[in-house]
Amino acid sequence: MKRVAIFGGTFNPIHLGHINLCQECGKHIYLDKVILIPTNIPPHKETNQLADDYHRLQMCQLAVQGDCWFEVSDLEIKRKGVSYTIHTIEKLKQQHSDWKLYFLIGSDMLFMFHKWYQYQKILEQVDLIVGAREPKEYERMVAYTQKILKNHQNIHIIHIQPFPVSSTQIRQLIQQNQPVKKYLPSNVFDYIQQHHLYQVTKEMK
Repeated sequence: MKRVAIFGGTFNPIHLGHINLCQECGKHIYLDKVILIPTNIPPHKETNQLADDYHRLQMCQLAVQGDCWFEVSDLEIKRKGVSYTIHTIEKLKQQHSDWKLYFLIGSDMLFMFHKWYQYQKILEQVDLIVGAREPKEYERMVAYTQKILKNHQNIHIIHIQPFPVSSTQIRQLIQQNQPVKKYLPSNVFDYIQQHHLYQVTKEMK
């Protein structure tokens, strides 16, 4: 049975923090594959400055180009509407009965997980893998899981070496004409520059 993790998000843009989270968690829990799934309309985030679906999908594909451990899916974009995780999980389970599914999130999403649509059903369907993206969060994550999520058996909290950056920070830096290249896969940086995404001016560093 294949062990496959879903990693969803707006990826607006995808950055090295996202890739690092997948790779670091992959060191602790053996996974055959990680599927990046850009959301269509995110239920948990404001959609201001959300790049076009096509651009976000292209950036995901560029970010993992040549790495067969990753796959990129347009499942949620094609489905349209608000992207609810439980619907994606159910669809993948229908299509791939030979997969053991995991759902990968960062600590920022964990702390609001109890507000997700049918979050308890998600925990019944998949194992949750959670990695800290900021220093000193591990203890807080464990406490949240014990108190709010009732110490659910299939939640794996991974103490990883974080790469602390967010898509919001990157967009802000681009608008301020500040350097962002170190936070992005090189071909994603080139793509943003080529298509003038998130930019007030046409120059990027």
